Amino acid sequence: MEDWKRIYNKSERKIYMVGDLESYVDNKIKSQDYRKVRDDYVVQCPYCAGDAYKEDTSYEGHPYLKRKLYVYLNKQAGHCFRCGRVFMNLSDKLPETYKLPEYNLNQQDFQLCKLTDEYWNLGLFRYFSEYDERGYQYLITKRHKYMKDLYKILKFRFFGENPVIPFFYKGEFIYYQIKYIKHQHGNLPYFSPPIDYKPPYIIEKSINEKFVICEGVFDAIACLILYPDRTPFALLGSSITDYQIAMLRSYVPQDILVYCDETQLSVRVAEKIMQYINYAQIDIVYSTGMDPEERLKSEMAEI
Repeated sequence: MEDWKRIYNKSERKIYMVGDLESYVDNKIKSQDYRKVRDDYVVQCPYCAGDAYKEDTSYEGHPYLKRKLYVYLNKQAGHCFRCGRVFMNLSDKLPETYKLPEYNLNQQDFQLCKLTDEYWNLGLFRYFSEYDERGYQYLITKRHKYMKDLYKILKFRFFGENPVIPFFYKGEFIYYQIKYIKHQHGNLPYFSPPIDYKPPYIIEKSINEKFVICEGVFDAIACLILYPDRTPFALLGSSITDYQIAMLRSYVPQDILVYCDETQLSVRVAEKIMQYINYAQIDIVYSTGMDPEERLKSEMAEI
């Protein structure tokens, strides 16, 4: 069970096992060690297959009895009816079937979308650790020295050694993202819980009139230092969605600076923003080949 992280939810009195459930089930399907019951894959629970049940021979020779882990067809969550554990998928692979619905920018009032997934919900955040030494060392050595204090100010937590980044909108906690220190599959470095509309990562200030738009979470943190008079607003990608524009528009920004990794990307983002926020001053930062965090590190090295 070394590949699974354990979270105990005291209020629900449940044990959550978090790991790459999707790959685990895929391997069972490939080896034909599963059965399908209505809307579930039924496989052997990795916990029940471990040391805790080695001495229990009551289900030997009875495959239907030993398979007690029921996993949804999307392979994102499951429940073992033998040990009672809830299993949740945590992978840095982006699900191929995952598509975001379109947001209607023409609606008058902005409608906030918060994380409400059955398992990856906002309540789970408080069970993440407030400190992890390996995670902390990653932040201050692989990112930059300012993270020594900023990780607390920005209310980071840790899932194992992996930093968990909370998202806020006008002071309200709405989402979180997990940064992998070591990529499990060499693909995406973040885990983003399922949500209808991808939120931006915003580092709010007491007054939010001047914004700097960037791509990633750590770019936003770098922009906090590079542009102390602006509110960082990270797109979690190289393009801005209609929902993100609606959220930006809700602040009634007066001045917007777009700083993507490439000049062409900044131009595209700026042009799309201009279609819906045509009253604000909008400029771009011309790329020198460095993203905001790389630029911050370069300027730190020159000091």
